[in-house]
Amino acid sequence: MSNNKINILRKELDVYHYLPQLMDHIRGNYPNASAVKSLSDAEFSAQVRRTLHRAWNLQLFSKADVFTFAAYDLVFFPNFGKHPQIRQLLESSQASPDIRMLSLCSKLTVSDWKRLKEECELLASESEADRIARRGNL
Repeated sequence: MSNNKINILRKELDVYHYLPQLMDHIRGNYPNASAVKSLSDAEFSAQVRRTLHRAWNLQLFSKADVFTFAAYDLVFFPNFGKHPQIRQLLESSQASPDIRMLSLCSKLTVSDWKRLKEECELLASESEADRIARRGNL
């Protein structure tokens, strides 16, 4: 296995190493968020794992970036990491790998954040409709 592949696997393991800390962080700081109080422990863990996977795919590896991304994705903006503009900004970022989320946040205006919130809520509604349809309940 090449050194490059080994380094990629190490970064992925580092990101998933944050799982228990991230779950405690979200539960402790945002106990009333729907991602926390409406999900069972197993569902919450699965949701956090999906968020960590999105963070890793967007090459967010530092603890600060991962925790910031997760708070946005799980608490403030449902499906934040699936939003096309967010993905494009993170994927094209020239910022240092340890401050990519900070760099992204500083580029967005108040009106951008308002629009993102509305669009992320639509993405969440569509995702929920898709989940219901897959279960045959729609």
